[in-house]
Amino acid sequence: MENQKIKAVGYCRFSSDMQREESIDAQKRYISVYAAQGTYEITNFYCDRARSGKNTKRPAFQQMLADAKQGKFQAIIVHKLDRFSRSTEDTLRIINELKDFNVSVVSAYEHFENNAIGDFMLKIISGMSEWYISNLANEVLKGQRENAYKCLSNGGRGCLGYDIVDQKYVVNEEEAESVRLIFQMYSNGYGYNSIIDRLNALGKKTKAGRPFGKNSLYAILNNEKYTGVYIFNQIARGNSQGKRNSHKKKPNSEIIRIEGGVPAIISKELWNRVQAIRQINPKGKSHNKYFYLLSGLIYCGECGSKMHGNPRNTGNGGPTYLTYRCNNRDNSHSCSNGEVRKEYVEGFVIEELFDHFFNRNAIPEITRQLNKKLQESSNSSSDEYKEYSATLKVLKKSRDNLVEAIEKTGYNQALGDKLKNVEKQIEDCGTFLQKYEDRHKNISAFTEEQVLKNLSKIKEFAKSSHKEEVRAMIQQYVDRVTVFHDRVEVVFKVVFHAEAENSTTFHCDSSVTRYNLEQYSAASMLEKAEIEEQKNLHTA
Repeated sequence: MENQKIKAVGYCRFSSDMQREESIDAQKRYISVYAAQGTYEITNFYCDRARSGKNTKRPAFQQMLADAKQGKFQAIIVHKLDRFSRSTEDTLRIINELKDFNVSVVSAYEHFENNAIGDFMLKIISGMSEWYISNLANEVLKGQRENAYKCLSNGGRGCLGYDIVDQKYVVNEEEAESVRLIFQMYSNGYGYNSIIDRLNALGKKTKAGRPFGKNSLYAILNNEKYTGVYIFNQIARGNSQGKRNSHKKKPNSEIIRIEGGVPAIISKELWNRVQAIRQINPKGKSHNKYFYLLSGLIYCGECGSKMHGNPRNTGNGGPTYLTYRCNNRDNSHSCSNGEVRKEYVEGFVIEELFDHFFNRNAIPEITRQLNKKLQESSNSSSDEYKEYSATLKVLKKSRDNLVEAIEKTGYNQALGDKLKNVEKQIEDCGTFLQKYEDRHKNISAFTEEQVLKNLSKIKEFAKSSHKEEVRAMIQQYVDRVTVFHDRVEVVFKVVFHAEAENSTTFHCDSSVTRYNLEQYSAASMLEKAEIEEQKNLHTA
């Protein structure tokens, strides 16, 4: 009897205007061939066109997730993992959520195995991919910094009041009138609404040609460039969802400021007067909610009840301690098991988790597999690259034919327009191919030392931030945490063995006495990790 096929869908995405509909078709073909060779039956394709992979707010992607949760299919197949998402955090979180609905994510190109080592390599390669993209961004930033030191524009249309001519800032007098009016009215005590009404009455518009709003006034009143200061790298980068808050600035040490680098539109005195007024009513700060990593996993070992997060105020203005507390102590008061400090028990679980999965003995095998994937990527041209290369050859041939026709029959408008259009397409293709080649020409193999350093950074990164990612990892690999009177036990679902080609799945546990639990506080854990890393580097 023929094995029943797994019902699957394909997900395809391209992110920019330089990529075309043919990219979607190429991804579909790759996915279809992969599915046909295996045990999958493709029932539908979800495609996002000209959508960034930096966040998950993509129409087809969101519809696919909704359908997955309704049980319409059992697997999602992508050409490459970066088509699913370019954010490691989003990738790990969503894959973990889909597992709750028995839906797996399959990469046709990377071929991750559906076991512990496959999960492990997915995390590492996803993290390396995001690091690689971030590294490219840093290289771009270097060039932009060089322009900044020369007080040149780094692209874009510039801010209201200035035009960009040969990369230099030149005052646009008509727009500068609006800038001066805004600063003068604000310094004289007028509020945003009154200023906006005045600008609208005069028919003034923003740089984008839209009516003024409160956000545009905020940006103008906060822009020191109008005093003649060239400023670069001031706005903080976007968050994990790709959202950028233009009100949030980087530390002064990262900002390039050059006095007199651009022509001034307002005086220093007017600027200082406006800033003094703006400081009178600062906005209140928001408070973060408490975040408990072990919610749903931690149990009382004395009565079997679940434990919950509990902020414990010491009173009299003292600090608030966060703990896990047995439910039966609050509900029926029938359990005498004491509370356990949140930072200690979470630190213990995270430390043991990484000891099992990020041990030094695994480094050679991880390095080998990473370099194998890297070599495959380096040796294999993408379908888009092949298509653009082929298109470029056709366009160049077409250009040669048009030039020959003009030489034979003489120039006319129709032939001239066609030649101009072909030249533009050749330029676009060449730009795409050059960018692709620049991204791939400096690929070098990872060393064991680099992998070790990267894993150490991931370890400390997970301990100190990105709590959602840490919780997703804990939910996947931790079966249960049990708190007794005298000890704490954690049971893991999977252990990674570096010596074996395939991972072994079983339950194992670790425990610590209540007395020794305090050694897992955040500060001591970081210190221990640093010492251990230095020791490993010296013995490597």
